[in-house]
Amino acid sequence: MTRHQDMLPRQRRKPKKSRGLAVVVLRQLLGAAFVSATSFAAVVSGMGHLSMAYAATPAAASVSDLRPYAAGPGFALVRNAGKDAPVRIDMVRFDPLSKKILERRPTTLACERVHMARQSIFCLGTSQQGSTGTGLSYAVTDFKLETVFFGKMPMGMAVSRARVSPDATHAGSTVFIAGHAYGTASFATQALVIDLRQRKLSMPPLENWNIFHNNVQISSKDMNLWGVSFDPRNPDIFYVTAAIKERPYLARGSISARRIDLLRPGIECPSVSPDGSKLAFKKRRGRTGWAPAVLDLASDRETVFQESRSIDDQIEWLDNHTLVYELNTPRMMGVKTDLRQIDIRQPQNPARLWLENAASPAILR
Repeated sequence: MTRHQDMLPRQRRKPKKSRGLAVVVLRQLLGAAFVSATSFAAVVSGMGHLSMAYAATPAAASVSDLRPYAAGPGFALVRNAGKDAPVRIDMVRFDPLSKKILERRPTTLACERVHMARQSIFCLGTSQQGSTGTGLSYAVTDFKLETVFFGKMPMGMAVSRARVSPDATHAGSTVFIAGHAYGTASFATQALVIDLRQRKLSMPPLENWNIFHNNVQISSKDMNLWGVSFDPRNPDIFYVTAAIKERPYLARGSISARRIDLLRPGIECPSVSPDGSKLAFKKRRGRTGWAPAVLDLASDRETVFQESRSIDDQIEWLDNHTLVYELNTPRMMGVKTDLRQIDIRQPQNPARLWLENAASPAILR
């Protein structure tokens, strides 16, 4: 995780090209079908013990087709994580009270990480038809008008985190510029805050902002930043992880001031609740594992929840008291990725399955 000064954006040596993710771009959005005419079926388990089957539509839905479903609460986008499935984003409808899945079907969006707010969808993904050049890119879709614009990341080898601010004016991205996992000792990241209104990268990477600890400005040497999450109560404020010499801190940033303040250690990948009163995060458990946890911002009280396996995700909120996150389970021929849910009002209860073969949950508010 150590980074050296000569790796900063204007001075940093570019890492060797990865043989994995090479280009990140959005598949054609208008009208084209993404899957074949053969429909498929899958089983979705909600609330842990309840199961229901759904059948996907024969052809993928365009972005405009999703408007009727996104008119009220209970709408989400997830990345399909089924074995041997194409990289794509699925639409999910769920009951806001019971959290049961009502419907799931493919869309024409194709990316590795997705997030949304209001009418903006922020998409980071693998290479698709029509993509040019090398490096990582992002795409932003206007959900109502079905327009799209693209942008290039200054650096990057693999996608990590994506967020859109609740007012849909900014997006936060994190990419790996070295390594590809937070559990390794040599990873390095680059985090950006993107002004969606300007349709271009107009702000430097967060490591180039003014960074303070106990009101004393510190150098960004040997520092990583990742996991941006915006405060719904103040559009100027976001939270992010800032790690100094492998010790992660919760940090708070001001977009207008280009300033980041380190607050307290031990919090990684913060995620602000819809009402802005709490932060969900992953709590380090041993050297390479994490458990889901929540910090109450008013009382500074921290609650760690039961999870038998390590999670490595930026947790999403289904509502103000329900967390959802991806969990990887080793299999004979690879890894199975599902989404699990936790009711924070019942910390003694274990997490339950919410949606199978899915990752990168994004809940429309």
